[in-house]
Amino acid sequence: ENEGTSYKNNHKLNFDFEVKIDSTSSFAIVPVYEKNNNRRHNVSSSETVSILNDLINKSQGSQFSETDTDRFENKLIYNKRFKNKTSFSLNFENNNSKNKTFSNSQISTIFYEGSNPDDIRNQNAFSNTHTDNYDLELEYRIPITKKQTLTVAGGYVNSLDVDTKETFDYDANTNQYSDFNDLQSYKNRFQTNEINAGVAYEYDHEKGYFQLELGSRWMGYELKSFYNNDVYLNKKTDVLPNIRISNSFKFGKSTRLYLSYRYSGSLPGMYQLLEYQDLSSTLSVSQGNGNLKSKLSNGINLNFSNYDYLTRSGYYIYAGGSLDSRGIMDVVSYDEGFKSFRTFENTSGTGYAYLGASFNKSYKLGINTLSYEIGLNFNLDRFKGKTNDVLYSANSQGLTPKVKLTWDYNKEFIIS
Repeated sequence: ENEGTSYKNNHKLNFDFEVKIDSTSSFAIVPVYEKNNNRRHNVSSSETVSILNDLINKSQGSQFSETDTDRFENKLIYNKRFKNKTSFSLNFENNNSKNKTFSNSQISTIFYEGSNPDDIRNQNAFSNTHTDNYDLELEYRIPITKKQTLTVAGGYVNSLDVDTKETFDYDANTNQYSDFNDLQSYKNRFQTNEINAGVAYEYDHEKGYFQLELGSRWMGYELKSFYNNDVYLNKKTDVLPNIRISNSFKFGKSTRLYLSYRYSGSLPGMYQLLEYQDLSSTLSVSQGNGNLKSKLSNGINLNFSNYDYLTRSGYYIYAGGSLDSRGIMDVVSYDEGFKSFRTFENTSGTGYAYLGASFNKSYKLGINTLSYEIGLNFNLDRFKGKTNDVLYSANSQGLTPKVKLTWDYNKEFIIS
């Protein structure tokens, strides 16, 4: 059982700034700033019973938290055309955010089975996280013929995540939250670096285009953690593929078919790699796996449409999915008191799939336009995991209908 109240106060400011330097080059800046304050009070209770209806554990408590968030995002775009018909583009993006959270937790967890001691908590926690992401992309396009283009691309990505938590237990003698809790305090620093390079070939024709992209990503990470007076250090580098093939065909005036395939990889996340035990919860313990390998996946997309943009009428049919040749799964075990212990392992065969369609129709009623959209989307997610050393597979399915009606009054205002 879980009940809570929340309060949100969010502000966002963004604008576009573009300068045309001359007839062959342009420069644009797109900054975004957000400032948010979120407060939440939550009261929860739970009981775990056996198949014989014997009580195994019982937990109840309340928690108050307040989080202040500052985020700054910026895009810098530069484009240049040369006399020999080649062109150059530079894209730079940064995303910087800071989160400060104060929380007070008063939780009581009683174990009636097993050897776990009862866990009674009354504590304040101060958490600070900040993330700095920088992404630089360079691209040089070389026309081979009127219909063929070769593109040479490269880039650099740097990401830094710092997560710090300090926890203080309540001291009844001083009536203050002054006892520093080493086991529930930590500092994590996770930095990743990526250098990517590749070439792309594009062939444009009257009925569409064909694109082939081949490249590699040299990636590395360093994870450094301070926990309970110990230092944990994990470094690793990897070379991941980046392959993409896409085709677009046009049949008649408004009928199109789009197909694409991609093969790519990504590094494990910070919390999947942490090698100490996270004791934040009274009913579960989480510990990462420093030996995890990178994730590799194959993905396909298909889109078939017959849509007239002039009349805003037609239909779309789309499908796609991704299959992991190497993914990451949860490994969970439960003790006699039904307290869980969670870690991670590599696996294969996980992924997702989707299938959907939508139909659009517009009617001109004098100076006004009435339009509607009817759609249906199906999603399938496939998971794998281990529970008490038993490997399992699970599917999550969802079916989402969509109905949208829009009234356009002489292009002056729109009701949707």
